[in-house]
Amino acid sequence: MKGLDIALKSFQKLKEEPHFNDLKLRIRGISEKEIPQVLKLQYNHEEIVSFRQIKGVEYKPFDKVEGVLEDLKISDLFIMPSRCEPFGLVATEAIAAGVPVLVSSNSGIAELLTISNCPYEENMKVETTIVP
Repeated sequence: MKGLDIALKSFQKLKEEPHFNDLKLRIRGISEKEIPQVLKLQYNHEEIVSFRQIKGVEYKPFDKVEGVLEDLKISDLFIMPSRCEPFGLVATEAIAAGVPVLVSSNSGIAELLTISNCPYEENMKVETTIVP
């Protein structure tokens, strides 16, 4: 899962703010038991344990298109925190479903949004930054 740590660290930071207590994060494409395998190359055991203890995070494995569409229907925001993504098809699915997206500038979808001359382009992507 590309950028999982970015999503988890950012979510953890947001949860520290009082008005984000009820915030929830659904991560699609990984089960909770797979987290140590995904993160073990970058993080030590204690950091991985702390990621798993973040409240409000739900992990769901890959699913059929219907499952993804159900997720999008209840989403307020779709994030694609990949450090590098050749395209990002799922981000286009979110856009088609009317869900706001936050994508890495290092992705094909960000490049597409840039060359599409969209009047709101500057609001559609951010530089990839690691939250300390």
